[in-house]
Amino acid sequence: MSEYKRGHINTVDQLLSQIPSELGILPIKNSVIYPHTIVPLIVDRPRSIKLVDDVINGNRILALVSQKHPEIEHTSPDDLYSVGTLASVIKIMRLDDRVHLFVQGLARTKIVDYIQIDPYLLANIKIIPEKNPLSLKIEALKRSIKEMFIEMVSLSDNLPDELGLIFQEIENPSKLTDLVASNLEISISEKQSILATFDLNKRMKLLIRMLNQQLEVLQLSDKIQKDAMGEMDKAQREFYLRKQLDAIQKELGESDAETTEIEELESRLEKTSLTPEAKKEAERELNRLKNISPVSPEYTVSRTYLDWLIELPWE
Repeated sequence: MSEYKRGHINTVDQLLSQIPSELGILPIKNSVIYPHTIVPLIVDRPRSIKLVDDVINGNRILALVSQKHPEIEHTSPDDLYSVGTLASVIKIMRLDDRVHLFVQGLARTKIVDYIQIDPYLLANIKIIPEKNPLSLKIEALKRSIKEMFIEMVSLSDNLPDELGLIFQEIENPSKLTDLVASNLEISISEKQSILATFDLNKRMKLLIRMLNQQLEVLQLSDKIQKDAMGEMDKAQREFYLRKQLDAIQKELGESDAETTEIEELESRLEKTSLTPEAKKEAERELNRLKNISPVSPEYTVSRTYLDWLIELPWE
């Protein structure tokens, strides 16, 4: 992040001070790119490939701006948000008709006006300077973001556990906010609202609200899964213990009320002149009944169904 490999520019601040006001605009589908991030991009639209070619032969700097509607192929200025991210192309690879890029987000940028539509979008841009004021409020917000994100990582199946440890070490509040935002499963418009909030204090508070929403969903999902697993474990435990009890009773030559009831049903079914199809269904239901706990509502339903089958006038 701190080194730029072209020319003698070796810090982001020095790089930003030399960025021209006119830059090519690369429309981004289904994503929002933040400063402080390095992300892969696939470019396959002819206009965008032309822009990349010109950028690679120049200063390798462009502006990444998200589309409001990803289904639009030939984007116009009205199809794009007004705030994007200034980025440098750090790696490029061509495969067939596509260009694969790695870009590094450098700073927030605002579109002032568009000065060219074809062969690609070109605009006057304004770089938004990043301020990281030191205050107890910012420090408290930073700590809250870290704690909430670490909890989110522990509950999410989509985020690696190491991510929480890595983010715990980030001290720059602006960098922390952007990196956490880039890992949230929220809508493009919500991601864009974080990007477009220039005031760091307001941005951190907005992120915390979104983290809260994400955590509530994850916590509820986790509770539902644990409750479901608990119910399943309880049913499996009851079934296992019941089978053990049956085995012990058989060894002792005893039988419980449930076994007696099922044996009576078997005897009644044998004495009933069921059709072959009905007999097959009755035997299937009886075998099912043997594996259901008597305290389960399903046991009563199954038992009532068998009684009904037996009582029908089959002859």
